[in-house]
Amino acid sequence: MLAIPGIVGAERFELAEFQRSHLPQPYRYLAIYEIETDDLEWVTKEIGRRAGTAAMVISEAMAEKKLAAIFKPL
Repeated sequence: MLAIPGIVGAERFELAEFQRSHLPQPYRYLAIYEIETDDLEWVTKEIGRRAGTAAMVISEAMAEKKLAAIFKPL
């Protein structure tokens, strides 16, 4: 991901054993990518173009169902 122009940071997390709620959690891992660009559409399309290619191999460990969302600073 960091090889894509505009993506300037990446953090990965694993769900902690202790949770405030006993509700089931649908995902065990979280990745946060920081994007700085004037062309967000290009960056997101570039992620899609590279995903699953030699430029961005997708691990078999990745969940089949995923959640992706883009947030902006307040």
